[in-house]
Amino acid sequence: VCSSDLVRLTTLIGMTWQYNDYTFTVAVTGDDYPWKSATPDSVNSATHFYIRECTDFVAWRMNRDEGSFWFTDWMPSSGNRWGDASNWRAHAQNLGYRVDSTPAVGAVAYFSYGHVAYVESINADNSVNLSEYNYSSAFEYDYRPNVRDVTAFIHILN
Repeated sequence: VCSSDLVRLTTLIGMTWQYNDYTFTVAVTGDDYPWKSATPDSVNSATHFYIRECTDFVAWRMNRDEGSFWFTDWMPSSGNRWGDASNWRAHAQNLGYRVDSTPAVGAVAYFSYGHVAYVESINADNSVNLSEYNYSSAFEYDYRPNVRDVTAFIHILN
């Protein structure tokens, strides 16, 4: 874990955001997703992903960590969308983002079966602790510790 990553992430803790009708405060870990009680699978006007899906949760975390709503299904205007999680690895590579087997705090954990999650922390054995939506329960938050079966890590902010 790079110390600049920790500084960037920890400076946002406790920060309050407002977007349309939503007000929320950044938490250290846990379910800080602002749309956790919104109707599942409706389109999120902030990210253009489907609400309470893994992709929207990861987009929220990218935006939270960056400090603005810049990561959306339509960015950058390349004519392609990030879309379903199964597309993310190839799309990230096409856009020039680093995709590899090296975990990093704040990276996207990509799974070949069509799922993405947010890397909260890395353990001494190189397993990762993940925050995610729509994994073990439909449209719900989950925290998974000691995950070793990540297909690849997508480094959007790091």
